Amino acid sequence: MVRSDQHRAVTRELLVRYLDAWTPAALHSGRRVTYASNGGTDPAVAALRVFGEFADRLAGHQLAMVLAEPDEDTAAALDARLRVVHREVGGPAEVTVRVTTGELGGALRAQKAMSTPIFGYLEDAADPVPIAGGKHTELLLALDPADAGEPTRALVERYRTALHRAGLTAALHVELVDHSGQSRLLIFATGVAKHLEKFKDELWAVDEYAGIRYRDPRDDGQTLLDISLAPDLAPLRRAILHRVTGRGRTVAELRQYAQAETVYRAGDVTRLLTPLLGSGALSREPERGRLAPDTVIAPGRSRE
Repeated sequence: MVRSDQHRAVTRELLVRYLDAWTPAALHSGRRVTYASNGGTDPAVAALRVFGEFADRLAGHQLAMVLAEPDEDTAAALDARLRVVHREVGGPAEVTVRVTTGELGGALRAQKAMSTPIFGYLEDAADPVPIAGGKHTELLLALDPADAGEPTRALVERYRTALHRAGLTAALHVELVDHSGQSRLLIFATGVAKHLEKFKDELWAVDEYAGIRYRDPRDDGQTLLDISLAPDLAPLRRAILHRVTGRGRTVAELRQYAQAETVYRAGDVTRLLTPLLGSGALSREPERGRLAPDTVIAPGRSRE
């Protein structure tokens, strides 16, 4: 099981960043909201500290943390630790914590939480679908490709297909690769396209941790990408050049493709198209004017 300190640090910061956005939105959409996880102490503590920052918005709401541990000893230790943290963040009565040794989906059903907005952080979950079936569910999965017994790309496709069938139709996959070459696969899934966009913004905004870079398992070149607000676009360039082969695509189609199927954001397509059009690697119709959503992009005179 691959979990270097760098993997943990990036994953934890990404979790915290996204919960900062998810929590007020979820509280606005429902009186009851739920955070579910089997990820152990560090993620649970980080999540509870985020929730404590929204004490002013918790009035009239209930935020339940439902956490699963493998045995009674670890469950008791986690419960004791969270009781301390709960006091440290002001002890909001609206935030409740339940630690169970049972199956997480069953615990959520027992809490009648499946009808509430749920954010789930799951580590090495063989089957996230029982949680994915909840109303307004969003999931962040952390997986060890080395333990999967199948190629990482196949693992990605299997999970994405299952999550899509469960209603989480907008997804992102990315590998966190440390200096030794070991990787941790993250998959984020939601039913709301705008939430995927927000998660991607946070993905590229996390602090640069020494030794950690991103990689897209679907990228044939397996390029390692430094964490940056303006990332290297080489994998996206290859994907876009391949995408327009055979027939042209509109700018809107290419932006949607990047957002839905790659680690990149829709805005990165615009940043990429300008130099590709200027070099002749791509052509456009109409030939002049601003790049509008309906501008058609096609192969150019010279292919890179």
